[in-house]
Amino acid sequence: MPYAVKSLACDPSKLEGLSEKLIVGHYVSVYCNTVKRLNVIADQLSRLDLPKAPSFLINALKREELAALNSMVLHEIYFESLGGSSMPSGELIEAMQRDFGGFEPWHAAFASLARAQAGRAGWVTLAWFPRDSRLVNLAGTDLDVNLAGGYPILALDMHEHAYQMDYGMKAVGYIEAFMKNINWERVTRRYRAGSQGGAISLDFGAPEPATTVSQ
Repeated sequence: MPYAVKSLACDPSKLEGLSEKLIVGHYVSVYCNTVKRLNVIADQLSRLDLPKAPSFLINALKREELAALNSMVLHEIYFESLGGSSMPSGELIEAMQRDFGGFEPWHAAFASLARAQAGRAGWVTLAWFPRDSRLVNLAGTDLDVNLAGGYPILALDMHEHAYQMDYGMKAVGYIEAFMKNINWERVTRRYRAGSQGGAISLDFGAPEPATTVSQ
């Protein structure tokens, strides 16, 4: 079954420090095209006679599939995490206290990782790591940012396409703007699902008014 493009979960015109043009352009040009590319890759794989296909072709398509799958999911988490301005609370703030020493130390560490990724076409994520029953900050590319068995609950896109239109090469301003717009209620729900062994839940279209963008 082909992958479907999800609509934006937040109103891009109401984000502080992130323009509607930037968010919509990112969504359409990168996320939507990634989903389309993934479907093309899946179609090509379905047509292969794997026992007879050359290994270089199989490897190339499977690597592209992995990169596209990760990019799709990370972008969905990224956009779904926008549209809030509150601080984390409840079990998530307790987990941050336990695993990072509090919200402020986590914030400083996450922002530092993001600054280190600027210009490197990468991602920074906050993930639940079931093996150790703790939260971890991760940094890497589409192919290596995910920890085996990990459950990403927050994702920050540090590719230049995510901020250049608004901030040029000044990634620090973009990082600060992203941190101000995190929807902690949704991040908390993903943390709760991950720590309880559930599937990744993406709430596109709720609770903020959904914005459907023509492709």
